[in-house]
Amino acid sequence: MKDIDTKETRERYLKELKEFISKIHKLQNIHQKREKERIKEKAIKLKEIVKILSPIYERELEKVREYIGQKWKNCERLFSKTTFEVMDRKASEEVHSKVIEYLIDQKDKGGRELLKAILNKIEDEVSPLIISLIDENKDYKVRREYSINSGRIDVIVKSKDFVIVIENKFLSRISKGGEDWEKQTVRYKNEIDKKYKNLKRLYIILDYKGEEESKGWQTINYEDILGSLEQEPVNKVFSDDNIYIEYKYLLRRLINKIDEIILIIWKK
Repeated sequence: MKDIDTKETRERYLKELKEFISKIHKLQNIHQKREKERIKEKAIKLKEIVKILSPIYERELEKVREYIGQKWKNCERLFSKTTFEVMDRKASEEVHSKVIEYLIDQKDKGGRELLKAILNKIEDEVSPLIISLIDENKDYKVRREYSINSGRIDVIVKSKDFVIVIENKFLSRISKGGEDWEKQTVRYKNEIDKKYKNLKRLYIILDYKGEEESKGWQTINYEDILGSLEQEPVNKVFSDDNIYIEYKYLLRRLINKIDEIILIIWKK
């Protein structure tokens, strides 16, 4: 057997090795070329996807900008004084009754929807019946300081089918009178029951904290009023009404005790 470690053999092996390495390089080049083509194809597809998604992204981004802007506007407005506060009338029962009368009386501009939203806060047998009658009684009347023999009702809503009595107690208490003087709510209810005995009757105490109670009366608080004001479609219908806007912000400040928060911030 010949020795394989001859010059001729070494040259042949070296040539084969070079050819093998050359093939490997070719395969590497082919692989790299294919990888570049795949990357290029992916880049083209990615550009197409970006082109499609870009307008959608811009639209969503604009929505986010508007949302943040509106939230900041609301926050800024929440910490600014309303006309009621400037006039030092934020805790006036008379003012609150006037605004409630004004808003409910806007029959064709959201008043009926607001009235129904308020009644929906009450859990009794009469409220659903009156709610079903409100749209049929579009000519209902709203009066403030309505005079009866036993006193003056803060707000009354009357139609041919129903009567709603609202006694507003923002910070005051229900008058119980002396020994011979019946409780205020009892006097009002007895007289209205006799006068409108053929109508559906609902008696509501609107109390700041919702703590006042009287037999035959339903109690709601100002948080219920705010919730009704912010409920759709009430908020949309009244969206351009300045009194509605100012009153809504006033109630938010009162309920969330914004004045107390401002004092804490100033002390710091």
